[in-house]
Amino acid sequence: MVEILKERLGQARAVVYILAVGLLFIDPVSIWGMIVKFSTICLLILLLHFLYQKCNYYNRNYEIPDILCLLSLTSQTGHLLWESINRYVA
Repeated sequence: MVEILKERLGQARAVVYILAVGLLFIDPVSIWGMIVKFSTICLLILLLHFLYQKCNYYNRNYEIPDILCLLSLTSQTGHLLWESINRYVA
């Protein structure tokens, strides 16, 4: 699997970007929707980590888009946690 990802790093990175942007527009209604969105965010962050660690890949041209993607994912995590606290605790 690592060899396949090494051959298609650009496609794997594009999928992560598209999913991260798609998650911005999903507003979960139930607690299960929040859990699914949170687990998807965690999986995308782990996938980016896997791409860098296991594939030994680093390209300066992708540094800014990857940082923006990680900031978007962490921002969504914070928003999701804040929304769940407001909705289910208050």
